[in-house]
Amino acid sequence: MADMGVPCAAYERIKKAYSWDLITALIGGTQAMRGKKQTFLPKNAQEEIKDYEARLGRSFLYEALGDAIDRLVSKPFSEKVRIENIPPELEELNENIDGEGSNVDDFAEKCFRSGGTWGGYHVLVDFPQTDNTDPNRITKKQEQDLGLRPHFNLIHAPDLIYWKSHKANGRYVLDEIRYWEMVTDYEENEEAQMVRVFRPESWSLYKKNKKTNEYDELVEAGMHNFPGIPLVTTYFRHNSFMEFKPVYLKLAWKNLEHWQSSSDQRNILHYTRLATLFLKGFKEHDLTTFAIGANRALITENNEADAKYVEISGKSTEAGNKDLEDLKREMENLGARPFVVRTNVTATSQVQSEVNAQTDIESYIRSAERGFKQAYKLAGMWMNPSKKYDLPESFNFNIFSDFSIGFYGSQEIDKIRDAYNAGVIDQETYINELKRRSILSENVNVEELMEKAPGNPLFAALGNDVFKEDKDKKKDENEE
Repeated sequence: MADMGVPCAAYERIKKAYSWDLITALIGGTQAMRGKKQTFLPKNAQEEIKDYEARLGRSFLYEALGDAIDRLVSKPFSEKVRIENIPPELEELNENIDGEGSNVDDFAEKCFRSGGTWGGYHVLVDFPQTDNTDPNRITKKQEQDLGLRPHFNLIHAPDLIYWKSHKANGRYVLDEIRYWEMVTDYEENEEAQMVRVFRPESWSLYKKNKKTNEYDELVEAGMHNFPGIPLVTTYFRHNSFMEFKPVYLKLAWKNLEHWQSSSDQRNILHYTRLATLFLKGFKEHDLTTFAIGANRALITENNEADAKYVEISGKSTEAGNKDLEDLKREMENLGARPFVVRTNVTATSQVQSEVNAQTDIESYIRSAERGFKQAYKLAGMWMNPSKKYDLPESFNFNIFSDFSIGFYGSQEIDKIRDAYNAGVIDQETYINELKRRSILSENVNVEELMEKAPGNPLFAALGNDVFKEDKDKKKDENEE
């Protein structure tokens, strides 16, 4: 029996090319990075093991990658998913869409987080198995009576370890997939990592054989009647079939650089923040009762004896601090990139220009929406005896994207301000556009803030004269 836990060649190539081990450790935090030891924190030449272990124990991860992924996910899911014109039979899935109690909002957020981490994700639309080995023997009414319905199974990129496919009509068609799955092994009374294999018409589950140390021990197997493999792959950064590039790969490497530099800095501080006592000209018997503290004195008969503290100047420490701050700024910029607008400006003789803008995060959202629509279609196919199903044309799966994108270029802000000064847009539109871009908070009362800080350089950059002109207009209107 073949070892079902052996990844395919493409998986191994992608794992190495996109540094999955590094990303996994960074997401795991300080303990995970320490656990990798010399993989990500090399031992210095001539450094003793005990000294290295002490340095490792003083190293703490600045979680820039994890924070960036949190920000990427928080914006789209600050509001609930909107699903329009969903058929009643599919709407029933939304309260427990994964069969583990997650509603559609929670599950969509998990998927988006996986995409933000690995550059994409997979959803297997599965159907609960019955005692019948032949899935065609159970009727639709029996399914309803048993409460059987499809569920969406999120598979993270590192968990789908094997795939085989062929091309038909110019498109790739999957022949087999294998993925890691955590399953409760009731015989061993523990959770164990197993391999689930899914093929057209059949599925099987394997666990590690203690004798062979390979995943060749069959746990269970069965048949299914879905026409093919019901897997939806959503790409955030698409490279090729079943391959996507992590959104924050460059940030991950910078985060590693910061981890190593921070470790060096903490190690230096450990030795430099305390002064070293220097003694000269003392005899051994002078130091027999030596102690440091208040109301203490060193007594010797040697007139040339000297005692003082030696302190390191601190320039190396300052250089280390600067390096860490520079790395933080670089990581902040890399973390902001998915929010930066890609603009295509059409120049005209008018003050107002047409700006067609889209950010990477908006394209990720559109990809996720398309993936969920496809997953719902597969769920409908599972529930239809003929296995043919089309969603209504009016069906829509909408993830919130009309949020404050922020990180807009200063040129676009200038154009909005110029449009206001030229009278193309009114003050209300101007303020709303600034709020939409996170230049101003939604809760800001602009007039009150301007009265408190009329010389604030931020508002001067946004058009201090604009607000002053409007207040003068309102003052004149009130006097009339």
